[in-house]
Amino acid sequence: AACPSAVVQPPLGPVGDFATVRRARNIVVSVSTFAWLAAWLSEATRIHLPVYGIFNPEQFRQIDLLPLADQRYIYYRFPVHWAVPLPSLSASFVELGRSWRIASPRELVRYP
Repeated sequence: AACPSAVVQPPLGPVGDFATVRRARNIVVSVSTFAWLAAWLSEATRIHLPVYGIFNPEQFRQIDLLPLADQRYIYYRFPVHWAVPLPSLSASFVELGRSWRIASPRELVRYP
């Protein structure tokens, strides 16, 4: 309802979904290595990436999946957020909704 002109595709299975993301011109990546890889291999014009969970270098220092030199990316930085008990999940996401901001690649560079 919020995006009445949006085209919602039915699931096509893992290979079909991967190909769909790779062919898209604008991609919003979920916190998923599957979606991340499809976006990274794409020829998209714009890729919106949440710096959250496994993509947040403050939370997972051993993982570096931010292609900071790739100008197609727009980064949305979220604070470190750990799992919460299921009854608290909804409230924890409401708080996250107020705490993200767009970040430049320079802000996200990791130092040894």
